[in-house]
Amino acid sequence: MNKEEALTVQKEILASCNGLTENAIMLVFPGAEGSMSHGYQLHIMRARAEMLKENLSCLKAIARKHYLTINELRKDVVVIYRPCFIDYSSRGLL
Repeated sequence: MNKEEALTVQKEILASCNGLTENAIMLVFPGAEGSMSHGYQLHIMRARAEMLKENLSCLKAIARKHYLTINELRKDVVVIYRPCFIDYSSRGLL
């Protein structure tokens, strides 16, 4: 997702998900070739937030609304991102 969309999603999370504060959400640009995401990611740090089941449900609803993917990478980080899709047809593989 582009930076503007990431900031919009972040604002929506802060307004809708109780217990999450600005310092619990990090805006990350992966930048690595072959990354599984396109553009910016939002990393929600569980250690800095009261990550209740309700908050996870709230995050999932917002991600779904924006056609984003949510992934619990580790016990302490939830990542929201736009997944990359490889177009195999342009590579002569289909």
